[in-house]
Amino acid sequence: MRKSSLSNGRPPLVAAAGLLALWCAAPAIAAEASPSITQFVRMRWPINGTLAPDGSLYCVNNPDGTYQLYRQPAGASELKKLTAFPDGMSGYALSHDGKWAVVAAGVGGNEQDDLYLLDTATDELVPILVDSETVFGSVLWRRDSQAFAYRANKESKKDFNVYIFNLATRTSQRVLARPGYYYPADFNRAGDHLVVGKYMSATQSQLFEVDLKTGATREITPADEAWSFSPVGYTADEKDFLVATDYHGDLTALRRIDLASGKITPLAPELDQHEADGAIFNGNARC
Repeated sequence: MRKSSLSNGRPPLVAAAGLLALWCAAPAIAAEASPSITQFVRMRWPINGTLAPDGSLYCVNNPDGTYQLYRQPAGASELKKLTAFPDGMSGYALSHDGKWAVVAAGVGGNEQDDLYLLDTATDELVPILVDSETVFGSVLWRRDSQAFAYRANKESKKDFNVYIFNLATRTSQRVLARPGYYYPADFNRAGDHLVVGKYMSATQSQLFEVDLKTGATREITPADEAWSFSPVGYTADEKDFLVATDYHGDLTALRRIDLASGKITPLAPELDQHEADGAIFNGNARC
């Protein structure tokens, strides 16, 4: 007699009983496999990864429930916890040489961040800019890793000025003091010019270049026009500054600003039919 594929050679009654048991168990299996809100809330994963010159990976992770800075050396399989702020941290910026990291964290989780300096060779973390009445942020390292720019509302609570912190002297110098919300965008290679942004709204922002030797400031975006300009950075030859902007268009696209003439031209016309969220350079600012 030919074996039944349904019964798999077993008596039909036994096969039927097996199917009944499987059918009864199916709802329980499905319920157990369904994801829950609790599972979602408990999910943990690293974010904001930065690769250092020595191959170490820095990232923010929250396996204990609060965001902290971690490092995974090249070839290692485990992350090492570098900070232990009771209320977590909000961000960090690794220097270009990988020897320092500025960590931003607020006491009591109030988002009024102070800045701390991490020596990545010793993992020593020290406070460098702490003031309960001031908000610090937008840390940008100079390319020689000996200084960084940041924004703060120290002089006026409603205005963010731009400062440069010198590692050697552990002192700050204000390099831009104007009404409004300003933040550092990019240093040139020599470190003697700094582009800063001014944010006014989601649809309007401006960019200015500061000569750090003379203190002179000039706008590099079109004056008296309301467009959004998100900075990308100086090109390798430093003749142009790249931006993502909706300038004279409906979509945000990549553009280059000629720093001598102010002329704005497309960077990648073949992408103009798509919305551009932004761009990032490689180490040589060539792509």
